[in-house]
Amino acid sequence: MHIFDQLSFHQWEYFASYYLASQGYTVLEPPSVGPDQGKDLIAQLDDVTYLVSCKHFSRAQRPVYAGDECSVLDRLIQHGAQKFIGFYSTSGSVSLSESLEAVSYTHLRAHETAANL
Repeated sequence: MHIFDQLSFHQWEYFASYYLASQGYTVLEPPSVGPDQGKDLIAQLDDVTYLVSCKHFSRAQRPVYAGDECSVLDRLIQHGAQKFIGFYSTSGSVSLSESLEAVSYTHLRAHETAANL
């Protein structure tokens, strides 16, 4: 069992918030309860605003697919963000990588973040 399997989806969002803060990001909008309008949190680093999407599929042991991240460009515009961070507990699929090619994004996976803590 992986340590992240024990976290709920909501706890995963808070972990993302704490991790980004530890890396120098300012969390402008923390995770919320209920509908989030396509964002899990908003963070900023060096005057760049990031839309952060958290996906926690480690229990299901499946990658994040393109269908899991719908309308990234629209969400960036809606929330006034310039870049996208996918904070995932598993890998992104090839279809996800291809769908994000037009978007400036950063992909953070759980095992990479744990190594940096």
